[in-house]
Amino acid sequence: LCVCSFVVRRGGLDILSTLSLPRSARSENSDANASTMKALEKVDGWTKKWIKIFLCMLCTILCYLAVLVLTISTVSKLQYEQLDVFMDIRMYRLVLFLMFVGALSLTLAFIGFLGTWRENQPVLYTFCSLLVVFSLMEGTVAFIGYTQRHNMETDMDSNLWFSINQYPMDISLQPYVDTLQTQLQDLPPKGGYQSIPFARVPAKTYFKGWQMIAGYAGISTFGLFLYWLNVKENHRNEIEMRSARNVMYPLLLAERDREYLKQLRRNRDEEAELMKNVEGWEVGTWYGEPVFKTLPKDKLIEPTFQEFYVHTDYKHMANRADVKLMN
Repeated sequence: LCVCSFVVRRGGLDILSTLSLPRSARSENSDANASTMKALEKVDGWTKKWIKIFLCMLCTILCYLAVLVLTISTVSKLQYEQLDVFMDIRMYRLVLFLMFVGALSLTLAFIGFLGTWRENQPVLYTFCSLLVVFSLMEGTVAFIGYTQRHNMETDMDSNLWFSINQYPMDISLQPYVDTLQTQLQDLPPKGGYQSIPFARVPAKTYFKGWQMIAGYAGISTFGLFLYWLNVKENHRNEIEMRSARNVMYPLLLAERDREYLKQLRRNRDEEAELMKNVEGWEVGTWYGEPVFKTLPKDKLIEPTFQEFYVHTDYKHMANRADVKLMN
């Protein structure tokens, strides 16, 4: 059915005529034959090579379907021959029908392969026609099976129970069946079951109530004593650290102030060296004029942060911006 729709859409007669072109006509070197071959080589956008590939793939799928159906039908036939008592004759007919469908699919695939390989137009027409008939037949069977599925299930169940009831019983196997049933049955052991213990069994006690209370009190008292010793030790350490800070703080302040004054002297000397060639410049003044006229000469004027680091790189000044004596 797919091939037929493909042929109708793509100009089936031209495609089949292209596939059936004689080999002698394709092998001639004349200009007329060359132009004819060029026109027939491609029909409505589909080349002959891809058409052959499509037909070969379709035939391969039919081969797989035929092998699958033949395998299922053969296995079912063998099972039917072994269990013929439980099977209905209509099931056997269904198995034979499956074998017929598998053989028909295999034959149809062989015809398609032959027509594609030989590029024979009548064989390809036959292949397409049989494929349409085969597809319609499968569709009809599928439709009938779908509509009659409930009746078929009911009929198969009734036939199965009817076949089982007709199965002859072998009385010689009855003792074996009885023995097997006795072994599988849940029977009491020899001598009967043991007595069921129902008396209350008290739990084993390791400590009495007063012992547990006394132990709790002793452990708590010892823990409080250790806690008191730890508090005293921490208190002594805090006093020692506080005393050390109080002793070291004036020394750190003095060292800081001393280093601060030394750095101010370095800045003053650096300014004098830097401005020595400037006429009229005097360190600590503005060209000889004091900046703070109302203050005594021995009064220390602390520079700003930027003035203190004016002779250093900016990165050093930025690193020292947040450094203090104590955080």
